[in-house]
Amino acid sequence: MTPGSKRLDHIHAARGFAALAVVVQHACQVAQEGGTPLFRPMLDSVNLGRFGVLIFFMISGFVVPFSFGKQRPLRNFMISRLFRLYPAYWVSLPLLTLVAVHIGLPHDPLTVLANVTMLQWFAGIANIGPGYWTLACELMFYAMCAGLFALRLLSCPALIGSAVLCALAGAVAPMIIDTDDPRVPLDLSFYFAMFFIGLLLRLAFVDRSRAALWWTAALVPLIMATGVVVGGAIVPVASNEGAYFSPLALSVSMALPVLVFVVLLWRKPAPGPISMYLGTISYSVYLFQDLALRFLPDVIAPGRYPLAYVPAVIALTVAIAAAVYRWVEAPTIALGRRLTHAPAATATAEPGQPPHG
Repeated sequence: MTPGSKRLDHIHAARGFAALAVVVQHACQVAQEGGTPLFRPMLDSVNLGRFGVLIFFMISGFVVPFSFGKQRPLRNFMISRLFRLYPAYWVSLPLLTLVAVHIGLPHDPLTVLANVTMLQWFAGIANIGPGYWTLACELMFYAMCAGLFALRLLSCPALIGSAVLCALAGAVAPMIIDTDDPRVPLDLSFYFAMFFIGLLLRLAFVDRSRAALWWTAALVPLIMATGVVVGGAIVPVASNEGAYFSPLALSVSMALPVLVFVVLLWRKPAPGPISMYLGTISYSVYLFQDLALRFLPDVIAPGRYPLAYVPAVIALTVAIAAAVYRWVEAPTIALGRRLTHAPAATATAEPGQPPHG
């Protein structure tokens, strides 16, 4: 590993912790629904799934510029994203279709076929995987980045900072303008603020842009305040109707990630090999968690044995993810690099893998 790549090891390792946060949230929810109140205080205080997702979104914004190489950058960017995201996703699709059948929520063939594209959200078609909608967000962000790169604006602090401001304004707009379109998550604009603040933080911490640093100093507190507002801490929002999105839990999970990410960039903690490996397999951890979450209750009753069920979910999910990374992700990522004639890069230069909670 090169000295330059080591500078981003802490970012890579953060992926693993973000993915595990999503898994822990969902496992605790299953245990709660099984009849145990053991995790209720945590579930009422913070939604670790949403927290993990926002960390991932910021990581995507932070590292995506690394994927634009010097030769045929846009073509190679599209190829790298295709081979990075789709193969493991396609493997997860039939398995999560079986999960849906197992829990009594089967999908029709048209829905399954639409999900093959990863674009089903845009057509208002149901996601077979509960977290698939975040992949649509990632694709939208990648398209925006490609456009900005083509216009040579991807490294413009004023433009990126203005995009954050516009996204934050859009995040509070649904509190004023009512919308009942089920295809549009009311927090969608806030998510794009997180993507773009990741871009801005990269300009500040990696490129050492003074303008980006000033923008960051102004926007981080504003993002946190907006997270508290759209989380329902001041005025209840529609999202608070979710069982695990109380005003406190949602507000904390919307406001805290950006502070944690800034501290991570500032302190640069040195991760160990386990943390680095979890970061490497984090995409598959996110994609395949539902296999453990939904099939393990047939073996371990979540309500009766929550302290066994939650660790078992984590262990089985990590084992499945390790196998998928070894046999699917690693070979297809290498194939993508060969097609783009890119040298073997460290995992720290790969854009973020998206989970959701």
